[in-house]
Amino acid sequence: MGKRQAEQLKDFGNLRNAIAHGRYFDGAPIATPHPQVITQLENLRRLLTDPPTAQSLLSDRDVTILAPDTPIMEALRLINQTGYSQIPIYESGAYQALLTTNVIARWIAADLGDDGVVNAASISAVLEFAEKKDRAEFLPRTASAQEVIDALTEPTADGVHASAVLLTEHGKPSQRPLGIATPGDLAVLVDALEWE
Repeated sequence: MGKRQAEQLKDFGNLRNAIAHGRYFDGAPIATPHPQVITQLENLRRLLTDPPTAQSLLSDRDVTILAPDTPIMEALRLINQTGYSQIPIYESGAYQALLTTNVIARWIAADLGDDGVVNAASISAVLEFAEKKDRAEFLPRTASAQEVIDALTEPTADGVHASAVLLTEHGKPSQRPLGIATPGDLAVLVDALEWE
């Protein structure tokens, strides 16, 4: 449950207390909920008892993975064709790293600095320019939209946010990703949690 949802529940609790324990006038409580409040309460109840999964909200896309020995030019073609900015790198069925456009930009800057030419390289060579933030968090395919929002927006113990959340069957890096969520998906995830 998000902070806004918790605050709204406290407000609804105060309203309930005013109705149940407040003063009465001719046998009727002086506080009555507005119909819009009832609708909001019903919507919030639905979100809490049957929260939308991130996978259901982002299910319209396939997750493309590449191997570390793939030429970087193939990754660049993929980025150009799809607009992807994060690509999971898997080897022998296990997650290795997250190739991001930021990693690629750092590699290009360094490679151009050598001789003014971008040379051929494998993804594994480009990944040497990865930083702590160029990483993925893992959640099971049943993860709620709120859990994915939290994983993308709350810093980990080292103070860094993940660049992507990979949804696998059980949330394990040894499993192929069934879905991916990135900061660009936050608007869709947050919109699905609106109850007002």
